[in-house]
Amino acid sequence: MVEYAGIIEEKTLSIFDSDRDSSDFVKRDKYNMLEFLKGRKFDIQDSVEWSYQVHDRFLWHMWYKRELENYVPLATLYDAYPEIDALVQKQISDSDEEAQDFFKFGTILAKGYKNTAPELFLKIGITEKLQTKCAHHTVKIELPNGTLTDVTEIEKVLLMIARII
Repeated sequence: MVEYAGIIEEKTLSIFDSDRDSSDFVKRDKYNMLEFLKGRKFDIQDSVEWSYQVHDRFLWHMWYKRELENYVPLATLYDAYPEIDALVQKQISDSDEEAQDFFKFGTILAKGYKNTAPELFLKIGITEKLQTKCAHHTVKIELPNGTLTDVTEIEKVLLMIARII
């Protein structure tokens, strides 16, 4: 008989929005969830703690950008959501990458957009557009030989998924 009691920590990956307003701040309301996932107390002011570490209780990833919608290329978002009017489109498009990464789309998108947003990642040609959209923010991962290398956040998440399969 196989014992599965301790396997949940090995086969669980939690991925969630950061809901951040900027790259240098994590909202206090994320503390309890992060404390649970890490399995310990930590300093929320320490940005190293904002990402998965080897000794954490579960595999997890908090998106760098505010929400999943912030990863979608702007042209794709504008096509999918006509409620983003031309004036707001110009405001977003003219802003720097940091402002685009943390723009709060929920205030302007119609109710129910969270149900349709994931479908935007199934569009033809989205892979290349995502790589371009995410190229300015890389994360470090440790290779099997112990060296660190930079990868896109999407690549890191895919490697985390591969780890639990």
